[in-house]
Amino acid sequence: MPAATPVPVSTADLEHLTWLGVDPDAAAHSATEQARRGLKATPPAHSYYDYDVALSLVSGGLGIAIVPALAVLGVLPDGVKAVSLPGLGTRRLIARHRTTRSEPRKEVLTVLDAIIASAAELDTNV
Repeated sequence: MPAATPVPVSTADLEHLTWLGVDPDAAAHSATEQARRGLKATPPAHSYYDYDVALSLVSGGLGIAIVPALAVLGVLPDGVKAVSLPGLGTRRLIARHRTTRSEPRKEVLTVLDAIIASAAELDTNV
């Protein structure tokens, strides 16, 4: 969200903010629409397809956007602050593998362990 915007404490605080729209073919479209569902937010005046554009629009004060935490790791553009807000949803990864006498193989378990360790290290309070 724009750096000058007060930090929301609940999803109700997002209701009167200007939201950026997301191209229907973009990955963030369904997440944004799900978050906006139930809010009395006005229709977006601007939209984006990729996260760099979203962050540029936010930097310019044109609205707020929902982007994955990985899109805001590291340095944020001037004028942008990242806020993690409970109630906006989460992403879940599911790994499927065979379970037999010889499965899962050591390689599969090693990859799964690495994914779990990496996810545990992510800062969820971006």
